[in-house]
Amino acid sequence: MQYKGKEGSEKKDDQKNMHYVRLVGDDPELLKEVAENLKPTFEMIPGVVSFLSKDTDEDGPSELALYVDREKASSIGINPSTLAGTIGTAVRGENLPRFNYKGRQIPMNLLFNEEDRSELADLDNFQIPTEDGRVSTVGAVTRTAFLNNEDNAITRRDKKVSEYFGMKLKPGPDGWKIKRAIEEAKKNINLPEGVSFDRPQKTIDDEDRQQGSIMLILSIVFVYMIMAFFFESMLIPLSIILTIPLASMGAVLALKLSNTFIDQMVYTGAMFLVGIVVNNGIVLVDYANRLRRSGVTRTEALLRAAKHRFRPIIMTAMTTICGMIPLTFGNSVEMGVNFKSFGLVLIGGMTSATLFTLLAVPVFYTLIEDAREKVNHIVASIFHR
Repeated sequence: MQYKGKEGSEKKDDQKNMHYVRLVGDDPELLKEVAENLKPTFEMIPGVVSFLSKDTDEDGPSELALYVDREKASSIGINPSTLAGTIGTAVRGENLPRFNYKGRQIPMNLLFNEEDRSELADLDNFQIPTEDGRVSTVGAVTRTAFLNNEDNAITRRDKKVSEYFGMKLKPGPDGWKIKRAIEEAKKNINLPEGVSFDRPQKTIDDEDRQQGSIMLILSIVFVYMIMAFFFESMLIPLSIILTIPLASMGAVLALKLSNTFIDQMVYTGAMFLVGIVVNNGIVLVDYANRLRRSGVTRTEALLRAAKHRFRPIIMTAMTTICGMIPLTFGNSVEMGVNFKSFGLVLIGGMTSATLFTLLAVPVFYTLIEDAREKVNHIVASIFHR
């Protein structure tokens, strides 16, 4: 039996500074030789710091093996399945049925205390029940060894043998440029017959960017549909939606000036920003529409709306910006998530959107309505003829 455990998980930020190249073929020895020959080529690419070694604990996971003395375990009466289950429960934990407390479903997990499983000696002292009711220890029937057998393993993918090596990249916002340079270099390399590069896999950055872009587009579409429903118009909401690019200018500028990397929290902040920015436009346009229904001209309605709704719009922006300051400039790293980018997007976006909303929304409102009247006039004249 072997118990496997990683001696530490790499953080997401560290993974963004790494890139892997995978070769596929039929001969594992040839793949290893080609991989070693390719390393000097990739080492010349600007931004490639070093190569990841499979033999180091830092770059490759180690494996703690427990070799069971079958004769001794059989003589004592220890079942290997019982041994494996006890160790797994002690180290990884075991989920128990949920505990009902005052109408709440509380998850329960059975796990040894940290001080009882922090060292290898603690593992040897784990007690294992025997079949006749006695108790023995893990160390009495097993011997331990640290393994790192990546080099001896043959990995297959899609019925092909694969070999890979990793590279550490220079930290910074230009990591995607270095990865693109590596992929471009792969296109110009002539590999031996029977060896090829594996199809490029999506990196964490690509996945975050794609998912974030889809969610951001959907949020804009949903906001537009809701405004079109309540305004009973498909064109008036456009004058409000067009303020989103103005907000994005401030958000991008804030990220650029602070040299902040674009991560998933940037897209989350952008979705929040969409909902907050359009609120300012809704307040302005709704008041202008009410004034026009009471007989006020369009120009006068827009001027009065900008004057009377200036204070609520500024208050909304200032409360949001001030509320984000502690989250942005404080120690905002919790549970492995950095909220600094989230706060910067809201602060920069709200600042630029507030400055331009009182100017842009009336202008967009006027242009869209004039365009609609001109189109209606052209269509009416065509049908009248």
